[in-house]
Amino acid sequence: MIFDIAQLIVFLATVAAYGYYLYLIGKVKGLLQAVNVVLLQRKEENENDA
Repeated sequence: MIFDIAQLIVFLATVAAYGYYLYLIGKVKGLLQAVNVVLLQRKEENENDA
């Protein structure tokens, strides 16, 4: 009985950790896309000024 509960807790912790890492990956991907947009915008402004 105790081992079943412990196994359930470990399983839920594993799922939570996996979900958290997926969340962080999505957050980093969004940040990289935002940086890319800013850099492309600056590049276009530099080309227009020249």
